Amino acid sequence: LLSLEDVNFPVLSAEISYKNPLYFDDEASIVVRPQIHGSRLVFDYELKTKRFPAPAAFGKTMHVAMDMQTRQPIRLPKAIVDL
Repeated sequence: LLSLEDVNFPVLSAEISYKNPLYFDDEASIVVRPQIHGSRLVFDYELKTKRFPAPAAFGKTMHVAMDMQTRQPIRLPKAIVDL
């Protein structure tokens, strides 16, 4: 049985769509919504700043659980699914 220390979640894909300008000194907040799609873990992101009422950007990353000893994809650990 694998412990969570033996599992990594490498990024399979990442995307971002900018909707409003972002400035270097903007204070930003990010809302993250996790989802499970089969053996993949997907995070949707919404980035907001105080400068604009509408979101400044939307993003998504897709990850897969990987056994770090065998370097093979595995099912998502129950501890992650339960979260």
